[in-house]
Amino acid sequence: MNPLTKKLVDRASAWCHQAQQRSPRGFTAGVLIATAVLSMAHYTFGDWMIYPEVSLWKERAFWAGVPLVVCVSLLHWVIWTVVSLGRLKSATVILAAAAILCLGDLVWYLVWLNLKAVGLDYQKFVEYWDWWAYWLSVVVVVGNLFLARRWWQLVRPVKPREARTFTRPELLLRGVAVFLAWCAVMLTAIHLVLPRMAVNDFTLDMADAFLVREEWRADYDFVVRSGVSRGKRLGALLDQASLANLQRRHFYPELNESVYREFVLSPVVDRLPLSEWDWRRTLWENFYPRVRREHDPALAAQTVVRYLRERVGIDPAYSYRVGVETIWTQQMTDEIGFERIYVAALRSVGIAARLNAGQRAELWAGNVWQETPRPIVASWSTRGETNK
Repeated sequence: MNPLTKKLVDRASAWCHQAQQRSPRGFTAGVLIATAVLSMAHYTFGDWMIYPEVSLWKERAFWAGVPLVVCVSLLHWVIWTVVSLGRLKSATVILAAAAILCLGDLVWYLVWLNLKAVGLDYQKFVEYWDWWAYWLSVVVVVGNLFLARRWWQLVRPVKPREARTFTRPELLLRGVAVFLAWCAVMLTAIHLVLPRMAVNDFTLDMADAFLVREEWRADYDFVVRSGVSRGKRLGALLDQASLANLQRRHFYPELNESVYREFVLSPVVDRLPLSEWDWRRTLWENFYPRVRREHDPALAAQTVVRYLRERVGIDPAYSYRVGVETIWTQQMTDEIGFERIYVAALRSVGIAARLNAGQRAELWAGNVWQETPRPIVASWSTRGETNK
């Protein structure tokens, strides 16, 4: 720490100490108010990055989350005050964590601007802000660990430290414990970090060794070979294989292997240059709970298309040909795009589906291909007026 920074920190600490000595209650209230303001800034920043075109302060949905945001920091202060019986002054630590959180938001945004300036594409943009979503959790965990350490220093009994020598068995056990802990950390990192990495020779070898289960290894190999998987998120390939295998016999007790792989397992709905692969988990989480008790593909497809039509608008004037992920995120597409995400939604729950020659979705009924149930309202304008 350079002399100027040290001097500023010392002055800030001295000022905080003097203010706390003069008016403890007023100082704590001011710190909690400042923390709430910083928490609001982080909340506003997150919504602004996700919905840049929305006037956030005019939306009721934005203000509905404000009480929870404000109460989080206050709840932390109350919990640590009660746990320590008022001995732990946690308000300043919580304020520092909120300030670090907002400072991190600024750093994330500046880095994103620089990445965007050098040609950041949509897929990398999504992954970048997925990582940012963990920033709040990291700050909260670290801040609570710091407060837990200070609390333990207050309550632990003070004992004189005695020099102790360890025997060889004790040293051996300690070495084994350290080695096992290191292995546990490495395995945890592999399961958490590796799926977020891009597909390359290294990540594929690591996935084969640690992440791919034997019951769906053949499906995983098919997904890797079925298209241009290089550069895709490894977790997307794992989700395609594992979730498809989970739904393998839900609608078809004995489905031909080639039909299963081409029209249930395959993440490739069409051959668009911007074809996206990372859609199965999102669609499965949204559609499977609605059809889990249904075993007729045609009846399940009616439920799927009804909910999909509620979630995704159809605008004939929509001029962008985008992949399934983008359609689901933007909640708008044209007729062909709706057929594309319709097929993906059916595949996500285990129904064999494809686009026919007329670019219409159709499903495998067990012995023949048939046209899927159609949405009640076929299309609508961007103003919500029914066109057809």
